[in-house]
Amino acid sequence: MCQVVEALVRTSEGDLRKAITYLQTSAKLFSPPKPAESDAEGDVVMANTQETGGGVVTVQTIEEIAGVVPQRLIERLLEACQVGGKGGLYSRVGPVVEDVIAEGWSAGGIINQVWIFYVDSLSRSLSFFLTLCCPL
Repeated sequence: MCQVVEALVRTSEGDLRKAITYLQTSAKLFSPPKPAESDAEGDVVMANTQETGGGVVTVQTIEEIAGVVPQRLIERLLEACQVGGKGGLYSRVGPVVEDVIAEGWSAGGIINQVWIFYVDSLSRSLSFFLTLCCPL
C-alpha cells in the first residue's frame, strides 16, 4: 500500500488532482467486471457504476495510467549507451530506440525518466556516502 502511495506522489508530481484521477482511473479500469444480472423476465439489469469498483490498485497500474515508461526500458537504453560494449554504439542503441518508437513512448518522457533515474541514483549514492562519512 505504501508503494502505491509513493507511486501516486511520484507520477502526479505532487499534484493532488492528478493523484486522485490516477487512483480513480486505476481502480475503475483494473477492477474485475461485475457479472450481468437478469430480472425475472430475463432482461439484463445494468450494474450500478458505484458498485463495480473494488479492483486492486498496484504500482504497475498507476504507472500505466500515468504513462510512465517502464523501468526495464530505461535500463536497457542506458545499458546500450554504456561505453565498451560489444559492437558499435549504433548497433547497440538502434534496436532499443526502435523498441521505444514501436511502443509509442515520447522522447520527452524518455529524457525526463533518464534524468530522474540519474538523480535518484546520485541521491542514493550520496546518502550512502554520507552515512559512511558521518561517524568520521
